[in-house]
Amino acid sequence: MPVLLAEQIVSIEFADLLTRTPIVRPARPPVRAEGAHQSDILAHVAQKVGWLDPGERPEEDMPIIWCVGCAWEEWAASLYPDMEWQPGELTADGISGNADGLTADPLQIEEFKASYKSCGSLNPDTPPPPDYFLKEKKFQMWQHQGRAYCYLYGPRVVRWHVLHIRSDYKTFGPTYKQYIVEFTDAEVEQTWSMLVRFRDEAMAAREGVLTA
Repeated sequence: MPVLLAEQIVSIEFADLLTRTPIVRPARPPVRAEGAHQSDILAHVAQKVGWLDPGERPEEDMPIIWCVGCAWEEWAASLYPDMEWQPGELTADGISGNADGLTADPLQIEEFKASYKSCGSLNPDTPPPPDYFLKEKKFQMWQHQGRAYCYLYGPRVVRWHVLHIRSDYKTFGPTYKQYIVEFTDAEVEQTWSMLVRFRDEAMAAREGVLTA
């Protein structure tokens, strides 16, 4: 079973604007590798197994939310100067993935998300269950994405930096939460085997080709 090592709200102060190390983005985005990408396969699987409701699109497929996510990643990543931001795309078994960041000590994948998903109750009298992030259907794609990056880059720990834009849908303003999860080798292998299994089907579906 995956282990939730930490779940915490991160407070941002105006002083952070002065002490952060700004990220320098390249003039042009890096060229994405040809062929299958783990995000395309996961979106296909999510529709098949019900992580997404019928007709629901992943948030990353919505241009405005994707733009907000890029801005959040660039700003939040600047708070962690020891992190290797955008370490580069890797490919295995014809499937490519590009993690947002890597940290060497401790060794972990870094992922940044801007999301309209609820962060769970912020009421101290009714906190979310301890397995909320691990078990909620709406976070399953993130879990498997993290496992895929673990397969490609080597770590077994993923730290998500999530900007919950609507917080808990009761509190005013967004909430920045970190979730740190450790996966087993078996869980990482299981996710990668699933991606390989559905790789051709997902690519065919993307191209509008019917498969048996």
